[in-house]
Amino acid sequence: MKHAVFQRQMIAPTLFAASLLLSACSNGNAEFTSEDASQFLYDTTVGVAENAIMTGNWQQIDAMATLDTQSVVQAHAVNFPNGTIGLTDEERSRLITFLRSRNITRADQILLDGLRSDEQEHLPATSERIETLRLELANLGLRSHVAQTPITAQRAPDDRVALIVTRTLVRLPDCSSEAPGRGDRPVHLRDCANQTNLGLMVANPADLHSGTAGGPADGAASVLGIERYRSGEITPLIDALSTQGIE
Repeated sequence: MKHAVFQRQMIAPTLFAASLLLSACSNGNAEFTSEDASQFLYDTTVGVAENAIMTGNWQQIDAMATLDTQSVVQAHAVNFPNGTIGLTDEERSRLITFLRSRNITRADQILLDGLRSDEQEHLPATSERIETLRLELANLGLRSHVAQTPITAQRAPDDRVALIVTRTLVRLPDCSSEAPGRGDRPVHLRDCANQTNLGLMVANPADLHSGTAGGPADGAASVLGIERYRSGEITPLIDALSTQGIE
């Protein structure tokens, strides 16, 4: 079918050029020569070829939707009585209220910082207070870390310990798009719905920014298990724990 259409497109300009050439000769005018006809056929053929090639014009593919993350920082100051390293009942209650009101979980990053010396090292009393607070958070099921670099500006005398919570949130892509104009191609983000569902299901949004290191593993024990399986040395199930024969 394509060859027939191309032949018709080629025949039409050829017949038109031939009719112009004959009409020029019949009138006795030599203005439209055979060279002009050849040039006309060449230009027309090139135009037909360009139209055939440009029928499927290349267009920029729509952008791919991606997930992004953003961090939200919250702070809480834990007060220690002057000269002590233990938490009072009032401060413990304030700490628990802060954690529950902010819905702090193990997915959040918690850093502890306090008064430092001129060499940017924690004072002995500060280190003991930080350890007290770290154990208190551990009893509540939360992990915390000591800040390696100063994140607070505290000057003596200051018996407080700063609790800095950094939470990573998922920034979902915008799947909305404007209505295209007349004759324009609709523009939308590819894979937007899939990326949105992934962002809503991810357990720890921080994993989208950087992966979590794997836990400890014993490679030798894993290899031995494979060797036992290949050699047929499989440990049988304990009869007392088996459901075989139970009706």
